Amino acid sequence: MKITNKVIVLGCGNGGMALAADLKLKGAQVALWADPAHANKLNEIIQHKGNIFFTDNEQQHIAKLDLVSSDLTEVTEFGDILYNCTPMPAHTPLFNKLIDTLTTTQPLKLFINLSGIFSSVEQLLNTRSKDIHTTIKIFDTSSFPYACRAGKSNDVYILGRKTEIAIASLFPGDNQYLDLLPESCLPTYFSRVNTIFQLGLMGTNPILHPATVLLNARLIDQGHLFQFYQEGLSKRTSRLHEALDNERLSLAKALGYTLTPCAEDYSKFYNGNFDTIYDIYKNSIAHSKISAPTTLHHRFVTEDIAYGFVPLLTLAKIYNVHLPHIESLVNIFSTIMNNDFYQHGRNLKGITKQLIDELSS
Repeated sequence: MKITNKVIVLGCGNGGMALAADLKLKGAQVALWADPAHANKLNEIIQHKGNIFFTDNEQQHIAKLDLVSSDLTEVTEFGDILYNCTPMPAHTPLFNKLIDTLTTTQPLKLFINLSGIFSSVEQLLNTRSKDIHTTIKIFDTSSFPYACRAGKSNDVYILGRKTEIAIASLFPGDNQYLDLLPESCLPTYFSRVNTIFQLGLMGTNPILHPATVLLNARLIDQGHLFQFYQEGLSKRTSRLHEALDNERLSLAKALGYTLTPCAEDYSKFYNGNFDTIYDIYKNSIAHSKISAPTTLHHRFVTEDIAYGFVPLLTLAKIYNVHLPHIESLVNIFSTIMNNDFYQHGRNLKGITKQLIDELSS
């Protein structure tokens, strides 16, 4: 079979806009979708006749998209490659909306959850139609291909590109379908990982973000402006980040995976030479101009705690691994935010050791 170079980008935030513009300039045909309830940026692009003003490496471009719509059925019919760029809480509800538009007789589609740590597992656990997996093949990536920010209108800026990101299919035998992706439809090099659980343990956003938010919680809660990476960490406080990373690596080892430390991963992502997480904060050019959030209701908490750390605690319980620092952060933020992240986060309810083994073989 053949996959065309028609790409559907789901989500019109910073990442969705950057991905849509980048792939369009690489030669793909691109459709961009946003939920009608969150379509402010999409409407800006529509008002500008489908154009996105795109800045990459200080070079300015205009990318004219082929389709811009808040009609999910319309964009689903556009092509066979779907990149999910929506926030983590939307990943499973969006997937269920999507499969309502598909039938098992339609052409095969590839559905890629960008920065989708355990997204595909949660989608499997909560999918109403198990037969849909004959029509749609699901993948997660360990992170997003860019550090990027959107402007106030239809403009978006890439601050840094990852040279590669890891990807894995929900069912191990489906990795072969990645061979069908045209070059113009790839935002960066996809480094294939054997299992979805190994991929999930490679996510490092929870290692980098929540602890820094906690250590600067008063400033953020009061809306103070500062550079999140350049000013948010000291050598002493970065010990907490290293402890979190060590726990991630220990859990991976219990599941049979040997992973590399966060600093080593980021050295590879950005062609850097970072020895520690503190080095990333102080010396990563891609992160040097990123401002801190001005509210605690930010994805560095609402996603990285609820969807990054909570599933690790679920796996740790199954494999009898103690994660004291990760557990403490989840407990503290549950108290601060008055939100039980265990209950409302990605707790992978229904996961079993048997299912883990089936998805890992």
